[in-house]
Amino acid sequence: MYDLRTGMSLELADITEETLMECRDSGVYSIDPGLSKNFTMENAVSMLSEFRKKAEKYGVFVECIHLPYYGVECDISSLSEEERKAAVRNHGEIMRICEEVCPSDYFCIHPSGEPVSDETRGKRLENARKSLSELNRKKLLVENLPRKCLANTTDELFDLIAPFDDLNVCCDVNHLLKETPQSALLRLKGRVKHLHISDNDGVDERHRLPDDGVIEWNKVIGSLEKIGYDKVFNYEVRKYSPREVAENKKRLFALYNSGK
Repeated sequence: MYDLRTGMSLELADITEETLMECRDSGVYSIDPGLSKNFTMENAVSMLSEFRKKAEKYGVFVECIHLPYYGVECDISSLSEEERKAAVRNHGEIMRICEEVCPSDYFCIHPSGEPVSDETRGKRLENARKSLSELNRKKLLVENLPRKCLANTTDELFDLIAPFDDLNVCCDVNHLLKETPQSALLRLKGRVKHLHISDNDGVDERHRLPDDGVIEWNKVIGSLEKIGYDKVFNYEVRKYSPREVAENKKRLFALYNSGK
């Protein structure tokens, strides 16, 4: 029987003690804090330290920290060299602070903001690669993105990370709008170290609970088993409680295993 531990992503600013208590009580193994909403370099230490204390109190693991994708300067593909360097400094400093006060297994980074025009795409890919070369990649995971963002296909994601044998991927299945998640996972194989799980409508990302969209979940889970993925089945959904997430994950895997 194939099974994975359950995790979920939430903005750090939205994680309460009640959230962590419900994670513990419903069997959610880990919670990934996002550092965009109400997050500043000035409040980083206090917010992360307080979160770590509460997570430890309730036995909830911190698997992956999502680096900012809005708020502080954070676009590593920026066409402005000044802004690109600021993004690299900010991400580097945030990872340093996290390692000191709220260590995790991984950090997830967006390779660009949006929109990215066809005319500037090549340059922005070049800038993102330059930024990745300047960052500590030991725990860094690049996330595939939707729409016109960089890394909106597996081909472009491979192109982006090609120079870096030490750089791996957070696969967001809800962002894969130009190919199926199951096919992308089979191509990415062992470079997938973390997941963002949610459903979409086939047109745009929606961050719905699985089975409230068009993604074929038995095929997605089958691809995860084929590539030997043994880490966290981490949900990135909106407006759902830890209990709802845990129940959804249990049902998905029960359906998958019953069909073998």
